[in-house]
Amino acid sequence: MFYPPGEPLAPPLEGLGSRYAQAAGAASALLAARERDSLAELRVDHAHLFVGPFGLQAAPYGSVYLERGRRVMGDSTLAAARLYAQVGLRLREDFKDLPDHIAVELEFMHYLAWLEAEALATGATEKAAEHRQTQRRFLAEHLRAWLPEFCEAVRRNARTAFYRLLVDCVLAFVCEDAAAMGAVNDEAEGQRGPL
Repeated sequence: MFYPPGEPLAPPLEGLGSRYAQAAGAASALLAARERDSLAELRVDHAHLFVGPFGLQAAPYGSVYLERGRRVMGDSTLAAARLYAQVGLRLREDFKDLPDHIAVELEFMHYLAWLEAEALATGATEKAAEHRQTQRRFLAEHLRAWLPEFCEAVRRNARTAFYRLLVDCVLAFVCEDAAAMGAVNDEAEGQRGPL
């Protein structure tokens, strides 16, 4: 949902269930907002927040928050791309964005969770543990390190309720997922806020 708005947005929100109670509540509010905000309003707000042309109000790239000078395509971007490659992924040739775009990083976490589930289903517990460890590492080095600041920038600058509620949903989901994986500790919480 961080790509330019288009067709219905409900399917990716289904199935959060009781394991992710806060995220499910935020998803319900998000779906209601989607009904209020027109597609044209969402497209304008998306461009205003994430595309420009007069500067990004909420840059959707991890490197902007992780690199000195708030620059894109720094060491953190390359580190994310190396982790993708370690599990056999590469960006499609026609993909025109950066490897540390919020949507790419969230899709990577989804893929790692799928790999873990597949390994568990086949009894490959050691492989499943490796995938879970990669998820923890990616959360610590990437998403947890920049997601709160990004979400705050969206909340501060969004013109539609949809994008404010979207980041509430994503932040709740990532927090609950990190807690479920045991990837949250008191020291990290104290340094990084809700993540």
